[in-house]
Amino acid sequence: MDTELWFVRHGRTSANHSFIIYGRIDAPLDEVGIKQAQSCRKTLKGEHFDAVYCSPLTRARQTAEIITRDITAPAIQYDERILERAFGNYEGLWRPLTMAKLWNYDKSYTKSRRGEENILGLEVRVHDFLEDIREKHVGQKILIVAHSGVATMIDAILNDRERAGWFFKHFHMENGAVSKFYL
Repeated sequence: MDTELWFVRHGRTSANHSFIIYGRIDAPLDEVGIKQAQSCRKTLKGEHFDAVYCSPLTRARQTAEIITRDITAPAIQYDERILERAFGNYEGLWRPLTMAKLWNYDKSYTKSRRGEENILGLEVRVHDFLEDIREKHVGQKILIVAHSGVATMIDAILNDRERAGWFFKHFHMENGAVSKFYL
């Protein structure tokens, strides 16, 4: 029996709206992000989850706290392995100028230009997280609240995506969206 992973990307922050790379910069949801989390809460209302895992960053924590009000689930567990990718000296910069350098698998899978976590590092920690879920939660329904980079990596790992070219060309999640994966 497969384990169901229900993945929620955190609601919008002012950085998402302004196209600023936040990575590990801790920021709260903006008004739109709160509304996105409330909408997600309505979508998930009445669901039962065997476990809830969340990134410890404020934007994910706020989203998880809002959406878990109307579901049956144990206490939220915060896990650093599902933090957003660290972007080093790129954090705080305008995203359109830097995304080509940050997410090109051919050039940043094992390399780092300005202190950012390479994509292999993201893959290793997300893979470790998934293996723990696989062991602890066989056949269960799990809620994960985290970041776009983590969702993209989960998709890449579970669907055995080729590790070349543009990383985000295969998968994208809007803020406050829900995706379902199977382990």
